[in-house]
Amino acid sequence: MRRGSRGRRGLRSGPRHPGRSGAAGFPRARGADPGRDAELGGLRLGAVCSLCGASPVSELRWLSGSAELQRVVEAALQGDSAASLLRENPRRRLLRVATSDGVPLLVKHFRTGSHHRRREALKARIGRSPAMREARHLRAAGEAGVPVPDLLGEASLPGGDRLLVMPFLEGEAGVAGLARSQAQRTRQLVALGRAVRALHEAGTVHGDLHAGNVLFGPESAVLLDLQHARRSTLDEDRLRDLGELDYSLWQVASLADRLRVRIAALGPSAEGTERAERLRAVGEHARRKAAQHGRSRTRRLLRAGRLTDTTRREGARGLRWKEFPEPAVAEALDAHARALAEAGDAVLKDDGRSRITRVRAGGRHVLVKEVLPRGPLRILSDGFRGSPAHRGWRGGHGLRARGLAAALPLAYLDERRLGLPIASWLVLEDLSPARDLLELPADVRAEALRALGPWLTRLHLRGVDHGDLKATHLFARADRPGADPALIDLEGIRFPRALSEGRRLQALAELNASLPDEWPATGRLRVFARYTLFEPFVAAGGTALPTLIRMSLARRHRWQGHDCQHARSGPNPGAS
Repeated sequence: MRRGSRGRRGLRSGPRHPGRSGAAGFPRARGADPGRDAELGGLRLGAVCSLCGASPVSELRWLSGSAELQRVVEAALQGDSAASLLRENPRRRLLRVATSDGVPLLVKHFRTGSHHRRREALKARIGRSPAMREARHLRAAGEAGVPVPDLLGEASLPGGDRLLVMPFLEGEAGVAGLARSQAQRTRQLVALGRAVRALHEAGTVHGDLHAGNVLFGPESAVLLDLQHARRSTLDEDRLRDLGELDYSLWQVASLADRLRVRIAALGPSAEGTERAERLRAVGEHARRKAAQHGRSRTRRLLRAGRLTDTTRREGARGLRWKEFPEPAVAEALDAHARALAEAGDAVLKDDGRSRITRVRAGGRHVLVKEVLPRGPLRILSDGFRGSPAHRGWRGGHGLRARGLAAALPLAYLDERRLGLPIASWLVLEDLSPARDLLELPADVRAEALRALGPWLTRLHLRGVDHGDLKATHLFARADRPGADPALIDLEGIRFPRALSEGRRLQALAELNASLPDEWPATGRLRVFARYTLFEPFVAAGGTALPTLIRMSLARRHRWQGHDCQHARSGPNPGAS
């Protein structure tokens, strides 16, 4: 197995969201003895069962499997033959063993007792433990012709642990298994859609269907990890299954490719209007999954955890990114105070509401934004919605959790009195050499404008309301103007469960009005056309463009509409 790619051969638990591999370095199972672990690649596992706290190998009770298979697995677990540890977490471990003929096998060891012992015991008693469910659905799916691994053997231990034995399948799971060639990738994705269709036609929904649970061959796809599968013939369950798969492909597959997966999975059962409605329903389920995933990841970053830690300084406290150590936070705040006292070029803004400096801390340049007290009503409001620094932290990490570029919040601190935030500090990465859109050279503006169409689509598809979407809040690099811009001014960002058409139009008008007339009208219209192709305005219909132009002009910002025929055509610009 190539460890550098974090792909996988055979079976194991895959990534839970697109574009990211499963987290490395799982915690050791409770009761594990690190001294009994040997090196990877030919790992000797003479006390595998002891490592996981289960019963000795001699107490294995085989429920199925040939005598040869049982002998091979028991010999590997006792250390009489070499076995390789592929992956381990508190709930499962995966081992690779080989028969006497050299045929590789995968042993999937389901543990009990690591978490929720009583609940796991109850599930096992009623036949719904993860191992039992996976074994049951592997058999049923295999008999129905669904491309899933064959179940070669099953064994139980008195402590409740279970072993499933299946062939070790060569290939790459997850997006790493997709071919570089577009033609071959298309065949792989169509094969994936057909595999999902076969599973659904067999009366089963996967329950955890994402790209990480698919093993791709050159022109094939095998579905993995059926421990969450269940029997269902409801169309809504199937569409939800397919929507979660669609979401997991957002980062690596074009809309056209994802539509091929949807069509292959839905099959010829629906035609015309009914098919179109079902295809749209899959997309809506994907959007719901994206919103759910984004909210979950954002919530985790609002407290100390794997990526964040608490920070304190002179009565103020908050959170910091673990890669930005505590001394760096202190260094940034001290440098911020010195820059304000010197009133030099390091001060980017200093008015009655906030102070922003560009300083060096932790070996890098950072921005420190200090928000000052602004009256009792504002302080009381911040007590409910969070301080500006807290909102900026949530907004920046929320954007990045949704796959959107933003200045990385490195730390935030609140100073509170009587439980209310009276001052706050937000430390952000410095996006230099990126600059805001208005500072881009004239010769790259057209390319930067083209990039706004797909970026705006993703922004709103992922349920983001910036609150003040202006050109000066979008940063891009002159040497890469076609790349996604990064957002700043993060404290006004919201992630509503539903983004209304009116709010989407308002955001487009804010951005359009902030771009001066030097940015061509033809490019603006192409951005709007690209946006409405994927995010149409159903309620506004044909009046969306006139409404957008009217709202833009009403803002009386930089755009005057001098080179726009629609803007000059009067109160009904859509008629021209």
